[in-house]
Amino acid sequence: MKTRPRCECCYSQNIIKFGTRKTKRRGKIQRYKCEDCNKTFTINDGFKHNIVTHILYSVERTLKHCCFAHG
Repeated sequence: MKTRPRCECCYSQNIIKFGTRKTKRRGKIQRYKCEDCNKTFTINDGFKHNIVTHILYSVERTLKHCCFAHG
């Protein structure tokens, strides 16, 4: 069960969905608006969407560097 998001400014749970924003790495992200203080925000999920891709890229770069340096 998901918990209802809270406003980052006033901690109210009186929020509504307020469109989306588009990013290069994460695609579309839901925006929210607080009905009490009118602040808009997105939920920070820790950038977990591409974590496997980032790990594989880092390992590949390390291996290429090691092979190039010793090869």
